[in-house]
Amino acid sequence: MKKKILNNITVTNQSSLDSALIKMNKWGQKSLVVLDKNLKYVGILSDGDIRKSLIKGKKLSDKIIKIYQKKTTYFFNHDYSIDKIRNFFLKKQLDIIPIIDRKKKLVKVYFYSDLNKLKTLEKKGKKRITDTAAIIMSGGKGTRLKPFTDVLPKPLMPFKGKTLIEHVVNNFINYEINEFIFSINYKSHLIKAFFKELNPSYSLKYIEETVPLGTAGSLKMIKKTNFKYFFVSNCDTIIHVDLYDLHKFHRLNKNDITIVVSNKKIKIPYGVCKTNKNKIFESIVEKPELNYNVNTGFYLINSNVVNLVPKKGRTYHFTDLINRAKKLKKKIGVYLTNDKNWFDLGSTSSFL
Repeated sequence: MKKKILNNITVTNQSSLDSALIKMNKWGQKSLVVLDKNLKYVGILSDGDIRKSLIKGKKLSDKIIKIYQKKTTYFFNHDYSIDKIRNFFLKKQLDIIPIIDRKKKLVKVYFYSDLNKLKTLEKKGKKRITDTAAIIMSGGKGTRLKPFTDVLPKPLMPFKGKTLIEHVVNNFINYEINEFIFSINYKSHLIKAFFKELNPSYSLKYIEETVPLGTAGSLKMIKKTNFKYFFVSNCDTIIHVDLYDLHKFHRLNKNDITIVVSNKKIKIPYGVCKTNKNKIFESIVEKPELNYNVNTGFYLINSNVVNLVPKKGRTYHFTDLINRAKKLKKKIGVYLTNDKNWFDLGSTSSFL
């Protein structure tokens, strides 16, 4: 790797937070490779790591040595392939993957944006989804993430080197969905400022709630559209399913709403007594396991479904919309995915 390029994308583990931020802004990178004094690879520093440390009270003059990620994904230059790199980017939602030699010297760096340019998903046979935009509900206060969300809105919380909203958006971009509608309310000025600085290649519009409208109330504010379908997602929900297959399922079954559900197994850690209607003991089941299909907060809807949301600006949740659609005999389908494909990042435990 050329020395000039190396300097642009690396910092030493003794660098300060502000010097790392300056380098990120200057060269347009969201992650930097961290080297020790002997220029050996030791980890990755992301803008998310910096934001998280500032929330915890670190100063810009502090060194990054206790902040950067030491357990990272990397490959040795004698044991990697482009296909392997692609798979890790797409499955683990990484932003950067370094390639090093046996002496841990940096040889090459792959960024997620490199793979977008190569259109690797087309080469792997995934098809483009058309006539569809993505609506991302980003206006909540993130009460389960307090005290972090006293500083940042939930969509901008850092997770694995990116903000939550970037993880969600990238999932759609993989299928060439490039039209996004963000419903915003809480700390909306920070979300707007973030995207203005990011200057993404995809198209984005905002629905601005003057008061919180719940998980579906803002849908009524969507203006007339040419899209036939909308994916609707919470800003803290990451779903690793084949969106093309989900889209096909929705169309072939002629659904008005498709709910993505995850099979959750809940094990009761006690013996459960079964009784008859007269409260007479019948049997004990030791530590039974219950199975439920849990709503992930991820949906595919026909665009005319937004017309079912009441016009009055009041709190209206997606469960209200589903119940109303059911009463009006709209067809509602359920798309089942494995629990391992669903990541709910709406609580502080996800970031610890």
